[in-house]
Amino acid sequence: MRTLKILLAGLTASALSTGGVALAATHSAASEHTNSYQWLVGSGGTSPPIGPDITRDTANGRILEVVGHGTFVKGDADSVTGGGTFVVTDDAAHVLAQGTWKATELDSFISFGNGSGLPEDLEGGLARLDIRIHPAGRSRTFSGSLQIHCAINNPSSIEGVRAFAAGDAFTMPLFGETLFINQDSDPAPG
Repeated sequence: MRTLKILLAGLTASALSTGGVALAATHSAASEHTNSYQWLVGSGGTSPPIGPDITRDTANGRILEVVGHGTFVKGDADSVTGGGTFVVTDDAAHVLAQGTWKATELDSFISFGNGSGLPEDLEGGLARLDIRIHPAGRSRTFSGSLQIHCAINNPSSIEGVRAFAAGDAFTMPLFGETLFINQDSDPAPG
C-alpha cells in the first residue's frame, strides 16, 4: 500500500509539472504491469516547458514546431490518447499552417529503458502514432503520422519528432524535448 501511495504521489506530481496531465491519478493496483505510458512532446518533463520540438523537411526547408501529450498502453493500438498543437513555417519564418492534432492509433512502441541516475519511471523509446490534423480556419482535416523519439538510454540517437503529412516529410529533428513516463513503475523515492 505504501508503494502505491508513493507511486500515485510521484505520478501526480509528474503530471502536474508537465501541464496538468491528470491521467496519472487514475492509476490503480489493478492496472499493474500493463505497460501504460504517458508521452510528452515539447516539454521533456521539464517545468516550465522549454519549448516545442522542432524538425525540418529537408526537401522544401519547411519547419514544423509541435507540442503535445497523452497516454498509451504498449501493444494496444486503440489505447492512445492525447494530442497537441503545431505550426509550420517556410524557410523565411512565414507561417504556412497552424492548428491542432489528435493521436488516433498507436502503431508501435519500443522502450529503450531507463537511464542511469534517473527516476525509474522515466524511459527512452520510439513511438509511432497515427494522427488526425486540424488546421486552424479550415473545416477539412487530414491524417498523418508522428514518430516520438526520446534518447534516454540510447545516447547515440537523436531526440525529437519526425512527422509525415500532406506530402511533407519532417525528418530532420533540430530540437527535441520528448519523454516517456512508465505509469507502472515505482518512481525513485525523493
